[in-house]
Amino acid sequence: METKFAFEDFQMKENIELTIKKIASLVKKDDYETALNCCDELIADAPQAWIAYREKADILESLKRYNEALVVRETLIDIGSDEPSDYYDLCRLSLKLGKNNEAIHWADECIKLSNIHNNFYYHDASVFYKANALLNLKRYQEAIDASNTLENGYGTYLSGIGMRTKEDILKEAGYSIKNN
Repeated sequence: METKFAFEDFQMKENIELTIKKIASLVKKDDYETALNCCDELIADAPQAWIAYREKADILESLKRYNEALVVRETLIDIGSDEPSDYYDLCRLSLKLGKNNEAIHWADECIKLSNIHNNFYYHDASVFYKANALLNLKRYQEAIDASNTLENGYGTYLSGIGMRTKEDILKEAGYSIKNN
């Protein structure tokens, strides 16, 4: 029985890998709807295949179907993902959708997991997104405090804003505190 399970597990892994390759091929051909259908079939056949959810969310984002992508990414958390990248993606997407409180929540979760997994990229990126969400909520001192934990010059491109750095946040938040 154990051997059969191992064989079935191997077959499932092989099926997942083949399906992911097929999805990638379909995306290259701009056949997004078929790729999404493949994702849905894989999720139905192997709900533990987290990569299928990630692929689906990535495709939905590329199609600018952000709210749907957010729901798919939240499903990853619901089924037990502890990957910092999944929380980072939720933070980034929440910020893009103007859901600042949610962005802060996901940033905090990502920061915790990044500390456990020693993943500095997701840690710093989440702190940066959190600082931007705090700035959007006019929580200026908290935005300053978060930004001050980042290296000088840290920054990234933000959808709808363009390139933004730690210093941009500090300048905007400082100006707002001074003039309010």
